[in-house]
Amino acid sequence: MSLVQRCSAKLLLAHEVAEQPLHRAEVKVVEDRREARVLKRGERSTFLILTGIGFWRELVEHALPHATFAGQDDRMVFTQLARTTPHCTFVTDAPYMENNPVPGRTVVPLEDSEAHVTFYLVARANATGLAAGLFDWCAK
Repeated sequence: MSLVQRCSAKLLLAHEVAEQPLHRAEVKVVEDRREARVLKRGERSTFLILTGIGFWRELVEHALPHATFAGQDDRMVFTQLARTTPHCTFVTDAPYMENNPVPGRTVVPLEDSEAHVTFYLVARANATGLAAGLFDWCAK
C-alpha cells in the first residue's frame, strides 16, 4: 500500500512531489561510461562526503560499512575538493539537473532500491490556509 493510499485512509492528504535518486560521481576515465552500479561496488573505497546531506549520509554509511568517509561540512570547500580529489562523491538529481554538476567526473546512476527516494507533501484532510493552498497547487 502506498503512502498516498495509507494517508487517505487516515484523514491525511498526500501527494507525490518528487523522486530523487542518488548517483556516484567518479573521476572520469578515458571512456565516459554511465552504466548503473550498485552501492556495494565501493565497499572498501574512500568517499568525499558532504556532512549535512541528511538521510543520505546514513544510507551510504549503512550500505558501505567498510568504506572510509572523508566528511566536509562547508559546501564551498566540498565543491573545491570534489574537483581535485581522486575520491568518489555522491550527487542527487538536484544539482545533476545543471549542465555540468561535477566537472571532471562521470555521474553514475546507482541501481539499489534504497538509493531512490520519493518525497511527499502531506497535510491534514481538513487543513486550511497556506497548507491547503500549497497542497491544492501541488495536486494539480
